[in-house]
Amino acid sequence: MSEVGIKLTDKTVVLAGQFGLLVQNLATLLANCGADVALVTDDYKSAQRICQNIMDMREVSEKFGRAAAIEVNFRDEKSVSQCLNRSAEAFGGADIYIDTQLFGLKIPFYADANAKTTLTQGAIEANFLAAFETLQTMTQAAAAFVKTRSRGRIIYIFNELDILAAKRLDTAVFEQFGEYVRKVAQELAANQTAVNALAIGVNEEYLLSRFPKQASIQKAHQELQKTMPHARLVDYADISNIVAYLASHASNGISGQVIRVNHALAI
Repeated sequence: MSEVGIKLTDKTVVLAGQFGLLVQNLATLLANCGADVALVTDDYKSAQRICQNIMDMREVSEKFGRAAAIEVNFRDEKSVSQCLNRSAEAFGGADIYIDTQLFGLKIPFYADANAKTTLTQGAIEANFLAAFETLQTMTQAAAAFVKTRSRGRIIYIFNELDILAAKRLDTAVFEQFGEYVRKVAQELAANQTAVNALAIGVNEEYLLSRFPKQASIQKAHQELQKTMPHARLVDYADISNIVAYLASHASNGISGQVIRVNHALAI
């Protein structure tokens, strides 16, 4: 675990989305910075194991924050609303909301969708809009908590190559999301709540889901490089460090932005 020098002591992070390597790294680093972390996911058992690991680290070093797993059914509006209340109750409030639901989308890489078929375009839009709807519901609930805190934060994370897939199929669903980020940032500006998004380049989870026939990350990366020769892997530690910075007071002047983390990958 790298030391980023950012202190989030007395902060509570609600981290929502599909459980995976990114969420695991985020939860561990943010707890290492001193934040209490509520992991909101439909993979409760996996999240619980990570929370136990964080609590074990806390016994070794008091600088670690606490962690709790909160189970949610992202397809049930009542469950979505209740999970934010449970997260805030677990640690006495919520200062920072991080949403990775769009990071877990299953949009096929454009090289696998050569024809601009209605089915493919419709599937992309349907997948995006379903996750986007839940994201908006959770944002509304989270905003009620974070805007009452000192320098609240809302951070969204998604795969940048999904933008490329959408563009190749002439659908502008992700432009709609960029407009949404700016809108929420403007609405919460008076409450000193910053709202930003991270567009993540090539990463391990993306490669595993988009190239399932490949036997390893390395081979999946090589397959991607056939169409994108300059594509480099983005390390989860680097993503987590940027999230920690955006969660801290050091980023007070940054809001309404979609920040690209992609090793200068041209999209």
